[in-house]
Amino acid sequence: MKKTIALIALTGLLFVSCKKEATPETTSPEIPKTANGYSLPTSENIDLQKKCNAAWEAGNVDGYKSFYAEDAVFHDNNKQTTLAENVAFNTEFLKSGIKPTIKYDVIWEEVNYKANEKGVKNYVLAYCTNTWTKGDKSVQVVTFQVDAIKDGKIVEEWNVYDSAAFDVFK
Repeated sequence: MKKTIALIALTGLLFVSCKKEATPETTSPEIPKTANGYSLPTSENIDLQKKCNAAWEAGNVDGYKSFYAEDAVFHDNNKQTTLAENVAFNTEFLKSGIKPTIKYDVIWEEVNYKANEKGVKNYVLAYCTNTWTKGDKSVQVVTFQVDAIKDGKIVEEWNVYDSAAFDVFK
């Protein structure tokens, strides 16, 4: 009888030890019915936003424009502009001698399960500390930037920041 119990115990132990453990690679989490999507800490779209901002920092206007759809819409502190208007504003800004430097504090991508009415599912969100320098004057401005990306182009952009900080350059 002791041998039978020992054999059952040993068989059970072997069964448990040979059972494949579920890992993140082999299982997917239960998605709540209220979930809209998921977040990514790195992605091609994050790289796209960084390259776009780097082109602007470098004063490469044509490079900057190449990251946007022709009909891109901008919301700069809730002021809506077109790509042409945005590029004209940024060109004048750079011509005035103000040099931007962008440091990413936090950046991530949100991927929605359903596209919006414009067909957009991907949004890159970033909190940045922008340093603006002109001559011996400098100011730091925290900016929240959101880019809606579709087919490898930015189709809509929102930027929120304290524009009063630029008074230092007047």
